[in-house]
Amino acid sequence: MALPWPGSTALLLLWVCCTAGEVRNCGYLDIPNGHVYGNEPATSFPKRLGDKHYYRCDSGFLPPNKAHWQTIVCTRSGWDPEPNCFKKCEHTEPIRNGRFIYGRWTSPFIEGDTIFFSCDEGYNPLDESATATCTKDGWSPPPSCVTSADVTCRDPPLVDNADIVEERAESYLPGHELHYQCHEGFEISGSDTIRCENKKWSTPPRCEDMRCPPPPAIQNGQLNGVPKPRYLPLEKVKYRCLPSYSLFGPYAAMCLKREWINLPECRAVAGRCDRPPSIDNGDILEMPKSEYLSGEKVHYKCQNLYRMDGNAEVTCHNGHWTQPPTCIVPCSTSEEDMKMNNIQLKWKYDSKLYAQSGDITEFACRRGYRADRNSPPFRVQCIDGRFEYPRCVRWI
Repeated sequence: MALPWPGSTALLLLWVCCTAGEVRNCGYLDIPNGHVYGNEPATSFPKRLGDKHYYRCDSGFLPPNKAHWQTIVCTRSGWDPEPNCFKKCEHTEPIRNGRFIYGRWTSPFIEGDTIFFSCDEGYNPLDESATATCTKDGWSPPPSCVTSADVTCRDPPLVDNADIVEERAESYLPGHELHYQCHEGFEISGSDTIRCENKKWSTPPRCEDMRCPPPPAIQNGQLNGVPKPRYLPLEKVKYRCLPSYSLFGPYAAMCLKREWINLPECRAVAGRCDRPPSIDNGDILEMPKSEYLSGEKVHYKCQNLYRMDGNAEVTCHNGHWTQPPTCIVPCSTSEEDMKMNNIQLKWKYDSKLYAQSGDITEFACRRGYRADRNSPPFRVQCIDGRFEYPRCVRWI
């Protein structure tokens, strides 16, 4: 058998060596925005097939596995996976008038990742695809929701003798609601709420005048005080009789739905008095009689929480009773009224729902609301059974 050419063995060994030397691609790891575990020197490279190595990325960047550390393996094709540090995109940045749709995405987002987003009612995506892709410069295109100008409502309709409770705006999105409040002496007819739908407001209410004209004259009597041109609903007036006449019936007439009710009469008497006049929200302490002699007295007492105005003692005088007192109605703090005005009682321990005439009650805005710039004061005095409630509007 012939011996091989003397240089053939060396040539074969050189070929095998160079074939195995295809690990040349597993060279030194110079990773932009990252660094190799242990800061291994360049002299320890290249690596052999099967060797493993680790690297991590700088703040704001992530490796392909989106973890803190990435493992790579030396293969005949080089490092696998290819060592890279990708820009990280935050998914917690809020979208004005919209939100990201995460679905099953739970890991961070890096370059090349795409995410969907949706817009609130009345807004549309600036880009029709409603997607954004993570790039080196952040999300592209930037997720943006813009107003759908063709569905907004403009100025709400004006209602005579009424005000809109909420603060006004230049435009209103579909579904936005506003509320009307009639002026004192007017009664609302229809819903107090209007709603924006498809560029139009729903039908507004009307405010009907419930005030009364000056009270009528009565025979043999006259009105106490100077008459006014208009009287509010539930407002009362008193009459007095001419000499030799006594008042029969209610002592005060009341305005109710544009008419006067409970008008008294003045009848002729001869020294003695009939039953003493009854008063609203009050009672006579003594057992009533059908007839009283001149000089006899009776005493009145108001119901609980009502404040007496005038003398509690009245006297029969030549067939006439001296003027009886009145019981001034207290103010009731209505949950419905407070909710409509977005207010609450200021002091948590103050749970009273009633206040006597003249008492002061303090209110405050509910959470998420602020005082309307045109609001009455928040310290409110009870006057003739009425509160002038302050108003609050939602923070924008």
